[in-house]
Amino acid sequence: MANSVARAEQIYIDAADRRRLNEILQVGDVDGIVTNAEMVTVYTSRMVGANSPGRPIYDRIMASARFGRCPFCGHRSVSTLDHHLPKTSYSEFTVTPLNLIPACKDCNKAKEWDNPYHPDQVFLHPYFDDVENDRWLQGNVITGPVATLSFSVVVPAHWDLITCNRVRNQFNKLGLDELYRSNAVEEMLNIRFQLTNMWNQGGRDAVRAHLRSNAESRLNNRVNSWQTATYEALSLSDWYCDAGFRMQ
Repeated sequence: MANSVARAEQIYIDAADRRRLNEILQVGDVDGIVTNAEMVTVYTSRMVGANSPGRPIYDRIMASARFGRCPFCGHRSVSTLDHHLPKTSYSEFTVTPLNLIPACKDCNKAKEWDNPYHPDQVFLHPYFDDVENDRWLQGNVITGPVATLSFSVVVPAHWDLITCNRVRNQFNKLGLDELYRSNAVEEMLNIRFQLTNMWNQGGRDAVRAHLRSNAESRLNNRVNSWQTATYEALSLSDWYCDAGFRMQ
């Protein structure tokens, strides 16, 4: 069985490099001997358990998440390992470290039964896909009785179609607009008092300069965080900078 798992890992690497994990055939049994249920038991009893022999590997993968944040939503804390190709359908990769990704429980649940058959539908793989050097998350100020924000994906012109569709699919499937919107509204409430004082002293320009400075600082840390998108959108809104922030 060990040889089969090792061969499968190389197949996984080759497919991930080509962005074609969706082409890997689903395998119920390993070598026609070890069943899917038995492989899942190996994972839960030999890797997940606090005193299991594979627990150091589990902990090492969990600790690899930057700042302990989920790489799928970029916001919530990691609390579990996600099987990028689901363990219920891909027995050979049940204990493959490259198929195990630190994630928050909400994102793990949202993609639990994700079995993509087209490359556009595959979730971004944090170990193989890097889209964080390009700006793609955009905030949009919604004017009205209550100031709020919405979030959307605006893809760079040089991206290929597969990357564009993967980012959009993941954004929608994980409900990131709703997640980011709720956090942005709370942030807007947190800064309302401060912005009011700035506006009283220096008007719209003072507010805009403050928001732009915050956007640049957050951009320097993470290009596509909801915080970066929030402050960028607020700084570009004449309505918000000219006392629209009071509409909360």
